[in-house]
Amino acid sequence: MNNPEPEICTSCQRVIYLEQQMRVAQARLKVIIENVSCGVMMLDAQANILYANRYVIEALGYVLPEIIGRSAFDFTHPEETRLRRALFGKTLRAVQEQARGVGVVRGPRAQPNRRPERRRDHCIRQR
Repeated sequence: MNNPEPEICTSCQRVIYLEQQMRVAQARLKVIIENVSCGVMMLDAQANILYANRYVIEALGYVLPEIIGRSAFDFTHPEETRLRRALFGKTLRAVQEQARGVGVVRGPRAQPNRRPERRRDHCIRQR
């Protein structure tokens, strides 16, 4: 007796498709984050480092296991630590408000890059 293929319901097929698409999107995002020319860190609510991309690792001169779990403030200049803590607190409050549906997350503005950049037409310009 032939056993027919089990029929998958339409909603289950949709879930499977969405999970596949999510895995593809996560893989793309990981490639982007690992190869972007700026530092990207994921922190917990206490500013402990959960993840850092290659740029951060190279800039700090550590290997990833050495910084995971440490406070991001361990790597800031002492004169900037208080400001960075305040900015982190502001960003954290914004994230919490967004989770409650109150507003949009807007982290602190990054300092402009002062290094020259190569444009599409291969000209070098200072920002």
